[in-house]
Amino acid sequence: MHCQESQSCTDGWQGPLCDQCSLYPGCMHGTCREPWECNCARNWGGLLCNKVDRDCETNPCENGGTCVIAANGVSCICAPGWTGSLCETDIDECASNPCMNNGWCEDQVNGYKCHCRPGWQGAQCQLDVDECKDSTCVNAIYCRNLQGSYECQCQAGWTGKNCDMNIIDCVGQCHNGATCVNLVNDYRCQCRPGFTGRHCDAAINGCHSLPCLNGGVCHDLNDGFRCECPSGYVGLQCQIAINLCQQNPCRSGSTCYDMRGDFYCHCQPGFEGKTCEKKKKICPNGSCEVIDQCTITVPSNRTSGEVRSISSNICGKHGICRSQAGSRFVCECQSGYQGTYCHENINDCLQNPCRNHGTCIDGVQSYRCVCAPGWEGSSCSRNTNDCSPNPCQNHGICTDRINGFCCVSQRMERENMQFKSESVIVLCSNGGTCQDRGASFQCLCPDGFYGDTCQIASWHSCDSNPCQNGGTCVNSGDSFTCFCKEGFEGNVCEQNINDCYPFPCYNGAQCIDGVNWYLCDCSKGFAGPDCRINIQECTSNPSAFGSTCIDEIGSYKCICPPGRTGNQCENVIGHLPSPNSCIFKQHAYSDKSSWKHECNSCHCNNGRVHCTKVWCGPKNCLSHPNVSEPVDICAHDETCVVKTTQTCFTPPCLPWGHCKHISKIEDSAPRDIQTNCIPNEAKISNNCAKINLLFDKSRMPKGVSVGNICSSLRAFPKVQAYAKKETIIILCAIQLRRADSIEITLSLDMKHNDNSGTLISTLKDLVEETANAVSQKLVNSSALKAVIDVQVQTNIIPKKPSGNFKGIFTFVCSYVINSYVSGYFEFIDACYSNT
Repeated sequence: MHCQESQSCTDGWQGPLCDQCSLYPGCMHGTCREPWECNCARNWGGLLCNKVDRDCETNPCENGGTCVIAANGVSCICAPGWTGSLCETDIDECASNPCMNNGWCEDQVNGYKCHCRPGWQGAQCQLDVDECKDSTCVNAIYCRNLQGSYECQCQAGWTGKNCDMNIIDCVGQCHNGATCVNLVNDYRCQCRPGFTGRHCDAAINGCHSLPCLNGGVCHDLNDGFRCECPSGYVGLQCQIAINLCQQNPCRSGSTCYDMRGDFYCHCQPGFEGKTCEKKKKICPNGSCEVIDQCTITVPSNRTSGEVRSISSNICGKHGICRSQAGSRFVCECQSGYQGTYCHENINDCLQNPCRNHGTCIDGVQSYRCVCAPGWEGSSCSRNTNDCSPNPCQNHGICTDRINGFCCVSQRMERENMQFKSESVIVLCSNGGTCQDRGASFQCLCPDGFYGDTCQIASWHSCDSNPCQNGGTCVNSGDSFTCFCKEGFEGNVCEQNINDCYPFPCYNGAQCIDGVNWYLCDCSKGFAGPDCRINIQECTSNPSAFGSTCIDEIGSYKCICPPGRTGNQCENVIGHLPSPNSCIFKQHAYSDKSSWKHECNSCHCNNGRVHCTKVWCGPKNCLSHPNVSEPVDICAHDETCVVKTTQTCFTPPCLPWGHCKHISKIEDSAPRDIQTNCIPNEAKISNNCAKINLLFDKSRMPKGVSVGNICSSLRAFPKVQAYAKKETIIILCAIQLRRADSIEITLSLDMKHNDNSGTLISTLKDLVEETANAVSQKLVNSSALKAVIDVQVQTNIIPKKPSGNFKGIFTFVCSYVINSYVSGYFEFIDACYSNT
């Protein structure tokens, strides 16, 4: 309301209701929204809208439309997506309902966007989403795509939406207190002591084999037997007579132990001999050796049995190792380096030697300055003379500035011979516009630049600190360059250089990569900076009672004299450490104890020995100073066949051979077992599966043989678990025509070889779990951690069909487990069937 009480309008308003604005005086073809405006109508212009506009000066077109001159004035050519005389109307592209399958259309300028319902995709929601592509079917035969969902067809023994629920097969089949273990589409009964059979329904008669000797009476127990010995005999089986030490033949304060038909003297420290009559020699044959961190000994290549000393290289390539007392060491670093292992380059840029915003790049005992524009010199302290050479033309005078210059033109007046400024020629950089200010000038700079001549960029590529891990950023026009600290690489120094490449550690050690350094985490039984030193566990003389100590990898073994047993031969046979102890290979083990025998795991349970049944592979018949295992002695009709070249995967390797019958030297099957499941020869069958391992040899230590890899597989916990019931046979060989791949065959040595599916199910589960452990790097082996691809081949036999159908379909599938690239398991089935 603009009216006053006297009904006269306020200044600038008119009309009965005072709601009409007053035009600017003299306005002819214009309108107003506020008082004293003169907004010209179409085709009119000028202050009073009294001039015909035929040049599109006012550009009436909206929304990016282009004004053009027409015969009757001007018209608008609209931008895509707009219409109307002044391009004021947005075209509705959703009017034609382009979205399919009930998708919602969102109108946009010169286009549209479809928002699809679940289960549909595409620009117009015309494509059905394949939910099987991202489904989580785990133990499925196949996945079927549905509209908005998916369906998993489960393998036998599995259920659930994603086939991830194992069907419970234990429904009371096990008897006599046995524990039922649920398997995949099967079950297993763990019997209590004294019972056997699939369902633990058969009692074991411990006295059936007549174990008691020398007239002992056997008493059957639920979990074994007990011998009641006659007078004069003792022992678990009444096998030891008493007592031959009554006259005490032992000397030097030793203790006498009676044995069957003999005696044994336990000597005091420092004595030896049958009756402890001799003093021990310290360091016999000069075998004592001091090994420190700076020097290690390795076998000589010239003479068998000789060794040579080499540097441990613990101080790297920038330091010298100095030995100190107590097997310690110190690294003397080269100039420019520091740190425990001389692995750190001293930062010469810490004192900020570069001036005037220069960038310092650290070197080795030196630095280099990358100067900001306009500065130069070793420390960027000198302003660059932009007037040299003179860039001004026509005798102009150049004035130097920081990162720029300007030119002044002069003319001589004859009257007083003085110079008078005539004009100023200024070179505005980077697209700047020069404006004359009389006695001075001004450059109008575009966005992103400032300075007298627009020569300085207000934003640099390095302002966001793109270089990682302490890298130095240097601007280069509209980009940047990163100078990385030692130990890093990449465009922005984002990658830690792998100091473990090529692999520097030995004997199965794990290499720990640091920043410009590495550390070898040695396997049990090895020491030294690169784990080449085999720790001599026999140095402390752990074997007693006249036994012989045999050094092993990470442990030792005592060879006991007749009549003694135990880890250190501390027990006399017949005098067991506990009532339910076990005798195994002339050793006594207490109840509930566990031990290793070759590649198998054993434990004592109520006087009975239980061992896993993994075939441990052929034994080596070639001797070498660095081989601690006993050498296999060939029979009179056998010969030692050298196979070092055929079994060495990453040379050089220790010599290896195995005994073969003289008539079967070319036979590839080992002499100790009967099997047709042999690498590079076998075909997939009900009792033969294959695993092919592809290695990146550059990540492997030297000296790895096929036997080393096979031994690591036999020691897998899953293999040991399956070997409690069935004998497992694992063979390995370098794959034909593929020097970086090893083919592994797995089979079971079962007394029954039926087609019920139990055999194949057990073998298939064993193979898949072994491949799973290798592919996910769940292994304690540096060699197996270099595997980059795993291929599995097994037979799959379905359940027996119902009715009178007699056929069996055998599906041979190849599962390619690509863990190196994707980090998860991708099973690709390539199957064919035989009827």
